[in-house]
Amino acid sequence: KVLGGGKPHAIGFKVFPEHICRSARSRELFEEILSDTRVRKIILHRRNRLAACVSALRASVTGQYIRKNLDHVRVHLEPEGLQGFIDNYDCYYSYIRERLAGQGGENGCWMQISYEELIED
Repeated sequence: KVLGGGKPHAIGFKVFPEHICRSARSRELFEEILSDTRVRKIILHRRNRLAACVSALRASVTGQYIRKNLDHVRVHLEPEGLQGFIDNYDCYYSYIRERLAGQGGENGCWMQISYEELIED
C-alpha cells in the first residue's frame, strides 16, 4: 500500500541472520541483493547487544516477532548463551559491512544506523 497513492519511491524489507541460513537459495538471493549497487541498504542494529539478545529471546518464547512490546516477558539468560549470541551478532554485522565495502560506504549504496540513534532526541 502506498501512502498518498501513486507510485512508491522506495520498497523495503527486513532480513535477520536466520532468514539467510534457511536454504542455499536464500543465501544466494541475499548475496545478490547485497552485491547489487542499485539496491540501497539500511543496516539497522542495536548497540546494546544485551537488549538485542533479550528481545530475541522474548520473541522466541512468545512467537511475537514484530511490533510487540514484550518488556513484561521475563527470560532467563546464561552467560555462555549471551556470549554466543554476541559473537554471532557481531559476526553477522561484520559480514554485512565487509560485503558492502567498496559500494561507496555510508555515502553510497548503504548506510548504518542503530535503534538507539532512532530514538535519541
